[in-house]
Amino acid sequence: MTQSIKTYLKQNYYLYRFTKNLLTTLKSIPYVLQSLKPKPIENNLILGYSGKIQGWITFDIAPGSDYLGNIKNLKLFPSNSLERVYASHVLEHVNYNDAKVSLREMYRILKPDGEIFIAVPDLVNISKLLETELAETAIDITFGVNRPVKDWQPQHQYGYTKATLEKVMKDCGFIEIEEFEPFLNDTTQLVINSIKISICFKGKKRSNC
Repeated sequence: MTQSIKTYLKQNYYLYRFTKNLLTTLKSIPYVLQSLKPKPIENNLILGYSGKIQGWITFDIAPGSDYLGNIKNLKLFPSNSLERVYASHVLEHVNYNDAKVSLREMYRILKPDGEIFIAVPDLVNISKLLETELAETAIDITFGVNRPVKDWQPQHQYGYTKATLEKVMKDCGFIEIEEFEPFLNDTTQLVINSIKISICFKGKKRSNC
């Protein structure tokens, strides 16, 4: 919607309210319709991926995934229903309190002994690039800036070290937290100047839940 159209609508209050409500309704239709989908047969869920991957249910805020939504609310998935939940470079897009809410939702939907796989930017490793010719790249990764398309609006709301990621996972109930080797072709594989830019931790839901 161009600025001139917005200005015109705001000068015509009732038309503006009608248009705003109509757009809100149209945006909500995909979310309503997905509740009518048959129950997924896969037991593995990828969060923050707007595409399709065989063997996984995909869930993202952007169209293209199997299901639409926000990681703070996974009500589409029953408690104790999934074997694995995978979230690569997703958690840093919400603030610390919302990260806890999201992790507790992931914990809820996992079966007892189910596994979680979390990857986030490694602030310690990325900082090693700040005094090199790749300083701009390090800053962009840290703040979530998309320089190639000139999107200067930072997308990241929080950052992690290995210690802080392990702590927040433990605070949300996960046990047996340890590093995992990347197994999907995504940002977890990214290495710059021999430096791994991701923290990759996995954990388990307690068996008595």
